[in-house]
Amino acid sequence: MKNQTVSLMARVILLTVLLLLPIQTAFASTNQDPVPMDAGHKDAYRVNIAFDNAGNAMAVFEQKTGDAFRVYANQYIKGMGWRKPVIIDANNGNAYRAKVAFDKEGNAISVFKQGNETKFNIYASMYIKGMGWQKPVVVDNGTGLVDGQEIVFDDSGNAAAVFEEQNKGVSGIYVNMYIQDRGWQGPVRIDRGKTNAYFPTPVFDSRGNLFVVYYKEDQSSGLDVYASRYDTGKRKWDRPVRITNGPRNIKNKDQEKKMREVWTLDRRALIELYNPLLGNDMKSKIYSGIRPYTDFKAPSKLDARYRDAYTPALVAGKNGDVAAFFVRWDGEHLRGYTAAYSPDKWWQKERRIDSEDGYDTEHIKAAINAKGEMAVVFGQWTKKGLRVHARIYWHERGWGEAKIIDAAGEEPSYNPSVVLTDDSEVISVWCQWEKHAVASFANIYKEGSGWDRAKRLNKDDAETCGVRIAKGPDGSVITIFEQGGKDSPSRLFAVGLGRPSGN
Repeated sequence: MKNQTVSLMARVILLTVLLLLPIQTAFASTNQDPVPMDAGHKDAYRVNIAFDNAGNAMAVFEQKTGDAFRVYANQYIKGMGWRKPVIIDANNGNAYRAKVAFDKEGNAISVFKQGNETKFNIYASMYIKGMGWQKPVVVDNGTGLVDGQEIVFDDSGNAAAVFEEQNKGVSGIYVNMYIQDRGWQGPVRIDRGKTNAYFPTPVFDSRGNLFVVYYKEDQSSGLDVYASRYDTGKRKWDRPVRITNGPRNIKNKDQEKKMREVWTLDRRALIELYNPLLGNDMKSKIYSGIRPYTDFKAPSKLDARYRDAYTPALVAGKNGDVAAFFVRWDGEHLRGYTAAYSPDKWWQKERRIDSEDGYDTEHIKAAINAKGEMAVVFGQWTKKGLRVHARIYWHERGWGEAKIIDAAGEEPSYNPSVVLTDDSEVISVWCQWEKHAVASFANIYKEGSGWDRAKRLNKDDAETCGVRIAKGPDGSVITIFEQGGKDSPSRLFAVGLGRPSGN
């Protein structure tokens, strides 16, 4: 079943559509036609979107320009719509997987990976409100073996870029802090030891401390999940904390042999079994660019199975609370877990969060609202195939049941995203096969009525996937999905959905 999903995700070249959905009218009908918002040529992929505090948004994406993929940015102005996209990269090779975040003043930073077959760098481009995009700068150490870039801001205008970097054959987790009025401070490795670390996810808590959660190889217990915390008051990194509960002590040779077998299976589950197209040398070749994204028909999907499926999710609430969501191997299956942090209790014991009736879990994503309620969505294999599940956390009731929320049927559904509004509405989007094509779907949860029936987002029979969703401060929601015809070039479109009468 795992191999089947890989082939499904790599069958077609897709293009991206953006839907601006008011929270209370997420599935309202509209007569509007999709409006192109990309650069208007060749293939465009993988949009990442962030809102500023005024309700404007910034979209960054890859688009083929000449012989290379370039990173573009397009701004959505509240009440006016999308503006003209501009190139924001360093113009020195293929650029991939851009991410973007805003500070509270309306300035933004985008990070992306760019280079050629022998060397890649992690770049950061800054958008200054009223001045536009500035020249990108390198934020890694220059080894050429980098990936996994993410960017976050705190409430004071400081930012952190996190990424993986290989040095002397070992992959480590690095952070480069941007301090307002002082600029980039230089990359620092935050994991410890001589084993590899992967999939970093950052978040600032409400007190300005930075948390980074990532996987770390452990020769006794497999791929553990660790958290590193930067104490902004002390201006130093705490010692990394392991937040998974696998065995630590090897008491005899039989136990050591068993744990090494589990460790081997653990790594294979994350690196080989779920990525048969790439082979055993996948990691080094993705890092070095020897096997570029364009080797396959769906370049935007090359690392979707490898990176998006296993990167942890991290949310921060009030009073310094943080919750991490991740998958890990339990000796038999990949299971979904959550671990909670609070300043007074530190990291608490991990809790299994996926369905007790399911099997392997992947693509775990989470959201939190101002009330501290949380929603988590994930793909999990069942007897009928890969299905999208959701769970919701309320302070008074704790965690609800894991429920399948996708469209009825036996076709695989995967790669969900989620937002949670301050009105306790949950909106999840995902990809799902129907007949001979992939479609994009959404479902909404409302207090008092529960989950609605899943609804198809795309209006025609074109292939769609890569669904992403973001929430604005005014309650607006941007849903991102990729769509394209079998023989047509990829394009980016935007469409607004009207409010029903009476709203």
